[in-house]
Amino acid sequence: MQSDALVSPCDGKLSVHPVKENSAFQIKGHSYTMRELVNDDRIAGRYESGVMLVFRLTVSDYHRYHYPDSGRKSQNTRIKGILHTVIPIAAGARRIYCENTREYFTLSSDHFGEILMMQVGALLVGRICNKHQEAIVQRGDEAGWFEYGGSTVIVCLEKHTVEVLPEIMKMSESKLETDVKMGQIVGFAAWKK
Repeated sequence: MQSDALVSPCDGKLSVHPVKENSAFQIKGHSYTMRELVNDDRIAGRYESGVMLVFRLTVSDYHRYHYPDSGRKSQNTRIKGILHTVIPIAAGARRIYCENTREYFTLSSDHFGEILMMQVGALLVGRICNKHQEAIVQRGDEAGWFEYGGSTVIVCLEKHTVEVLPEIMKMSESKLETDVKMGQIVGFAAWKK
């Protein structure tokens, strides 16, 4: 595996969303801010003008997620919420990414700066099971799992750290998701160029 490759942390349907200068982003017709997503101004500001990769897991997907790069993992932060379904029709009706129970950590990664990785619980998926607290981890190591059903993994990257593959960007710009598998390359480090 190329060291400058960003890999999918899980199986799922991927969409890419730019995070604007005011830390706002749009998913399924809803506007959000990074502050609403993480409930922390300092962390939210880090991802201004960056990019957000949203991996929507379906019932038939492998429900474990892995680290997209090697590095130092932080403590887990849990945000209590409710559990709406994450299927597209429901996601268009609810602001699930700031209402649902979620948990996140940051990864001081070897190739992509400070990555924020968030797990969003969904209806019938009340448990997010992260495997580690603070730890040194390797790309591909298992990070955790969801217990039962569909759910979402969000990966936020800082400005100028990654170039998502053009075919994935084209699909996202057309409001379409790309089917990906855990470990599949989804982009490369921006410093490579």
